[in-house]
Parts: sequence; C-alpha cells; structure tokens
Amino acid sequence: MVYFDNSSTTYVYPEVIETITDVLKNHFGNPSNLYTFGLESKMLIEDARSRIAGCLKVEPEELIFTSCASESNAMAINQCEKCLCSPYDHHDIKDNKKSIIIDEDYLIRCEQMDYATQLYYKQLYKNYLWSHTLVSSETGEIFDVEAMAQPAKRLGMKVLVDATQALGNIPVFPHDYPSVDFMSFSLHKCHAPKGIGLLYIKKDLLKDIIPLIYGTQENNIRGGTSNVPYIVGGALAVEKSIQEILQKQIHCKDIKDYILNRLNDYGMDYIENRGVNNLNSVLNIAFKNITGESIMLMLDAEGICVSTGTACTSGDLKPSDALMDMEVPPEYIQGAIRISIGLQNTLEDAEKLVQNLKKITKTS
Repeated sequence: MVYFDNSSTTYVYPEVIETITDVLKNHFGNPSNLYTFGLESKMLIEDARSRIAGCLKVEPEELIFTSCASESNAMAINQCEKCLCSPYDHHDIKDNKKSIIIDEDYLIRCEQMDYATQLYYKQLYKNYLWSHTLVSSETGEIFDVEAMAQPAKRLGMKVLVDATQALGNIPVFPHDYPSVDFMSFSLHKCHAPKGIGLLYIKKDLLKDIIPLIYGTQENNIRGGTSNVPYIVGGALAVEKSIQEILQKQIHCKDIKDYILNRLNDYGMDYIENRGVNNLNSVLNIAFKNITGESIMLMLDAEGICVSTGTACTSGDLKPSDALMDMEVPPEYIQGAIRISIGLQNTLEDAEKLVQNLKKITKTS
C-alpha cells in the first residue's frame, strides 16, 4: 500500500505502541484512586502533561486531555454564546449549532462602521468566540491567525485556534499567539493512536471554564476516567514528531516537488490549490471534468490512498467551503484531491502515484 493520506491520520510510532502496551500491562490502576497503584497512574499522567507542556512551551495546568480535537473545540465553543468561524474551519466547528460562518473580512468591516454601530457590535460580541484553523486541513495553507484575530479581540471576543493539522508539521507555541485563549490538538495526527486530544486554555481563564463533560478529572474541567496508556503514549509521539519537524519539512518538499514536476513533464491539466504559505507535506490538486471521489477510488484500486479533503467529509459531493472561498474554477472544483505526505513516503511512491494519475485523467 502507498499511503498519501497523512493529514487524515498517521501510523503509530512503534515505540509508542510499546509504551502503550507497557502501561496497559503494568499501570492499569485508576488514577483517581488514592492508593499507591492509582497514584502511580496519576503520576504518569502528570509527567506526560509536563512533557507535552515543555514541547509547546506552556504551563502544564494550561493543558487539558480530551478524546480528540473535536471534543477540544466543542469545549472551547461551550464557553461562549456563539462562535464566529471561517470557511476553512473543520466541520466539528462549522456544524456546531452555536457557529456562524463568516468571511475573512467581516470583523474588519464591523470595525469600520460609525461609532454607535461599533459600540453595538462590541456589546453583541462580548460573549462570542472567534475561531480559525492554524493550518487548512484541505490545502495545507498556514494562516497568520494572530493578525487575523486582532479585530475579534478588539471587539471583546475570545479566540480559538484549531492547531490539529499543525502539530508535528510546524513549530506550535500557544504563547507566541497573545490573542489566543484556546488551542486544540489531536495527537493521532502526529503518530499517536486515535482517541487522545488536547485543549490549551489560557491560564487566566481556567477558573471560569464550563465543563462539557462533568466530573472531577482534569482539575474538574473534563470528567471521565483518564486514558492513561494513550496519554503516556501521546506524550512520546508529540516529543518525537516535534524532533522530526525539520527533517519532515525537507523530505516532504522533495516529494511534493517531484510530484508536481512529473505532472508537468506529462503536460497534465491540473491546478494546485494553495495559499501564500503552505505546509510542505500537503498538496491539493484539482483535475478538470472529473470528480475527486472517482480519482480517489481508482487510486485505491491500485493500492494508493489519497483523500478528497478532510476525512470527515469523504463521500460528500458538495464542493468544500474552503475551495469555494478560494474561488477554484467550477470545472476543476469537483476534481480536487489531497495528497498528504509523511516521512515514510518515497520517490518510488510518488512515481507510482503520478503514473496512475496520468492513466486515470487520460481516460476520464
């Protein structure tokens, strides 16, 4: 199998599997219990929290363990009356009943109104949340979220940044974004198992957090018996993936450039959907007069895995909000696929992909 869908999920590091197995066998005590066996599990959790906090350069108490980024985002949205989000946000944010999708310049226009209208918006939005992804899950575009958040902060809003696609691909330090109140992560994007996530909460907000799941765990912020094996394994995955960032950036750029050069060598009719600044590991390309789903399924028949966008929207034939916002031409927009590259991918994988794309698009 040739796996080019690393933005959907990543393989689990072998050493992470070994660590999880050890914890399952030897440290299965409930960390909420006060006897020694339970306290040993609690110590493992707090050690993992401190290690991840060191990687992200935050205080350990600012990190809450969750089941995934979707839960982390829901917890942040739960703190506010409404959430104003972008077309680039993940569906777990956009589909929340509290969320309203706005264009990138909406809040700037609000600030440009007359004084009385500005006061109205400040009153309206004081209990709102503004949300934007740090890295587009579909195109790999890296957004300047700190600059984009400034109008929201001036209107008194809290700020959520979804950093799910950033972790392990670019350095992410929440304190480098002074406007950010919440930042979400999902560790299966950086070689941990599915089922473990994080929410960064700015320290001065911790005392007022409204739980999404009630209970005494996570300092009364997130209930539910702690997933000790995945928390410990997740810490190791975060450390290792961050250590590999530079190596991954160089390797993925070589693979991406190879794919684009080979597509151009064959004179294939495609467009690249990208922003000003993009991850080296993500390549979103669209072909004319064919659906991305058809390309994906035909590649799958040849043992090659790619995506049509976010994994959560697979099978949805409606053009994505992000690509529509980017004004991708209508004859191409349905033919978009996402090729997301990892350190395990080779130039041989890339050549196999190109040869099959050539065959598929020629016969379409």
